[in-house]
Amino acid sequence: MTEVILQVYPTLGDEQEMAARRPIGRDNDAYQRMLASLIELVKAADDLGYWGITHVEHHMHSEGMEISPSPLMLNLYLGQHTKRLRHGQLGLVLPAHDPIRLAEEIAMVDHMLKGRLFVGMARGYQARWQNILCQRFGVTSTASDMSDADQRNRLLFSE
Repeated sequence: MTEVILQVYPTLGDEQEMAARRPIGRDNDAYQRMLASLIELVKAADDLGYWGITHVEHHMHSEGMEISPSPLMLNLYLGQHTKRLRHGQLGLVLPAHDPIRLAEEIAMVDHMLKGRLFVGMARGYQARWQNILCQRFGVTSTASDMSDADQRNRLLFSE
């Protein structure tokens, strides 16, 4: 049987609503509505027998799109509302994280979800935030173009 994973991009409304309410990232009511909607979604997915649900890691999206700067925290929060559904992300942007700390956090969340966490990894491509968060590691966002920046990004991802 095929195992189905839902891939969601949490938002704080439709595009017109988000445009009218910028900077929407400061709108607590909109964020709380988004969380409540995600809880409804994961409960339904759990009841319907879906295998898992994922979302993405993105930062500094004040437009209201992809409000998920801490995927593991969102995994843990949503996982508290399900019984068997697996929670993950596609993916954690490795070059933006200290690898030991990230491994520790993954292990903790997996324990808290009783083995229902799965993890996807990414190299990252959005200069808007990656070039800020990754500067301590000397890496930037990049296309897969074999440039020096691409090679550095790949090196840290592989490491």
